[in-house]
Amino acid sequence: MTLKTVRICERPFKNLRGQFQKERGNIMKPSTTITVIFLLLVSIVHLLRLIFQVKVTMAGATEIPMWMSAAACIATAALAIWLWRENKK
Repeated sequence: MTLKTVRICERPFKNLRGQFQKERGNIMKPSTTITVIFLLLVSIVHLLRLIFQVKVTMAGATEIPMWMSAAACIATAALAIWLWRENKK
């Protein structure tokens, strides 16, 4: 008799949990949202470097080529979009 009582009590909570998830939709976790925003910001910074042709030097002597910013811009934007789409599933 105790087992029936437990099963009866569990069912309403399971239904409420399912309804809550349906109502709320697919909301990203805060850490995922922060990561997506960070990756997009990095991508935008690389894009701005490409647009304004900003020269970046490392250790005062070695200049970072522009193609590296182009690759980094594409890679970080792709990772941000991938993470965002993966979380929406």
